[in-house]
Amino acid sequence: MPAESPSITGPAPKTSDGASSLGTGQRLLEWLWRARAVDSALARVHSEPLYLTRYRAQAARAAELSRTAASTPTPARSGGPDAVALELARQSIYYCLLALDRTPPAEAPDFAYLLASIGQKRLLEAAGDRTTLDELLPLLRTSALIALVERAPEEQSRALRRLWDFGSALTRRLAAPEAALVRARFERWLRVGSILGSVVLLVVFVSYLRGVREDLLDLAHDKSWRASSSSINVCNSPRQYCDENPNFFFRTTLETDPWLELDLGALADFSRVKIVNRLDCCTDSGVPLTVEVSPNGSTWKPVAKQRAPFKTFEASFARQRARYVRVRAEGRKQLQLSSIRVLP
Repeated sequence: MPAESPSITGPAPKTSDGASSLGTGQRLLEWLWRARAVDSALARVHSEPLYLTRYRAQAARAAELSRTAASTPTPARSGGPDAVALELARQSIYYCLLALDRTPPAEAPDFAYLLASIGQKRLLEAAGDRTTLDELLPLLRTSALIALVERAPEEQSRALRRLWDFGSALTRRLAAPEAALVRARFERWLRVGSILGSVVLLVVFVSYLRGVREDLLDLAHDKSWRASSSSINVCNSPRQYCDENPNFFFRTTLETDPWLELDLGALADFSRVKIVNRLDCCTDSGVPLTVEVSPNGSTWKPVAKQRAPFKTFEASFARQRARYVRVRAEGRKQLQLSSIRVLP
């Protein structure tokens, strides 16, 4: 018989090229991607002999049948249905012990040998405490079915629960390589997801701060405006938002070269405009769109132009000193915008 093998849940041996030899960047990448942990867990899973996989499958099948037998109503008879469930539970544990001991299929040791080969330490870990283990050992060493049938139903039920718990604990130990692989992969995606989530939150936060900063710097905020015409009830100047029309604050009639003019109240220096088109449709209705500036409202100078359909048009140009800003659509069309900002 093979000598006692090391615990399957013991730590993996350290290698000479372990994490301690990695540079800071590599350690951070390893912490994030968990490549070594995943590779190590995969190696343990793939190195498992096929017969151990079969033992585990037989153990799982016997445990399933045991629970089915215990829950299946049968006509009253001596010992009740738990005797069969007990024997199946013992068989499940037997296959777990074979796998834990790595016993080749050609050998067929009995319970007594397996229990001795496994060792008290690992049996105690699976049982949970000494009292439970002392109750389990006679159940495993006995010639099972005949002796168990003679027990009272209450004793059979108690013994069955003990065997189920013990078998489940052994199964978890046998599944340690797969559990380690699942855990390493979960940690990988949890950490990657946390980093990506943090980046998304940072982008959202920076975007929010940018919007707040633009609100504070906007020279057109609360400044009066007028349009070349109005086709429906629109927001009242100087407002650029109203509940009645949440998608735009003004809309002209269908006319030639419609425009909107902003009065900044005094001469101001600026070098950017940000124009948001109607929110729900019509990204091409106001193009080509020309931005013009004027110090007096009569002499106009073009500073930017948007020819393609747009949702948001941001234009930077040489610093201008002006009081009036006008946006003008070229041709016969309607002009309708959601907001206009004038920025330093």
